[in-house]
Amino acid sequence: MNRRRPWIAAVLLFAAGCASGPGRRTYVLTPPAGWAAGPVSDPGQPRVQLQPVFLPDYLDSTDVLLRRGPHELKASQTARWGERLSKGLTDALSAALAARLGQDFMAYDQGEESSARQILVDVASCDLWPDGHCVLTASWTVLEKETHRVIGSDRAVFEIPAKDQGAVDDTALVAALARAVDELADRLAAGAATAARSDLPSEKLR
Repeated sequence: MNRRRPWIAAVLLFAAGCASGPGRRTYVLTPPAGWAAGPVSDPGQPRVQLQPVFLPDYLDSTDVLLRRGPHELKASQTARWGERLSKGLTDALSAALAARLGQDFMAYDQGEESSARQILVDVASCDLWPDGHCVLTASWTVLEKETHRVIGSDRAVFEIPAKDQGAVDDTALVAALARAVDELADRLAAGAATAARSDLPSEKLR
C-alpha cells in the first residue's frame, strides 16, 4: 500500500492540473494611452461630459458573457474583462469621442465645471456570439447641463458580422465589440458636434 501512495498522489496532481487548465486572459476595450490622440478643438466650443454608461445588471461584471441562445448566457472560460464592463465601455467611448471631437472638447471628470453638455448612454444589450457576431443596442441623450434641456436623442443597433472564415478566438470577439463602440462613437460625435454648432454665434458658423 505504501508503494502506491506516490503514484496516486501524482495522478491526483495531474488530474487537478488538467481540470484547472490555463488561466483566463484579461482584455480591455480601451487602447493604450496616446494610441489615438484627438485634435485640439476650439476652446470656445461648449465642452461635453460623458456620463457613466448604463448597463443591465446581468451584463455589468468582469465575465466575458457569450450568448448561447434566446435565453442563455455563458461566461467564457478563457477570457475576462480587466474591469467591470460598464467602466470599460465608458472609458472606451470617452477615448473614441476625444479622438473624434478633440481632447479639449471632452470632459472626463464628473465634477468638471466647464462642460456645458452631458451625454447619457444606455446600453440595452451587448451580445457576443461564439461565431464572432456582435450586436450592441444603445440609446443616448444629449442634455444641457444646467437646465437639463434635451438637445438631441437617438437609438441604434450596431451589428458587427461574424468573420467569413477562420477560427474565432477571444481576441476577435473583443475586437468586434470595440468596433461596435467605435460606430456608436461616430454617431455620438456627429450629434454632439451638431448640437455645439447650433449654439455658436452666426459669424462662427460661416
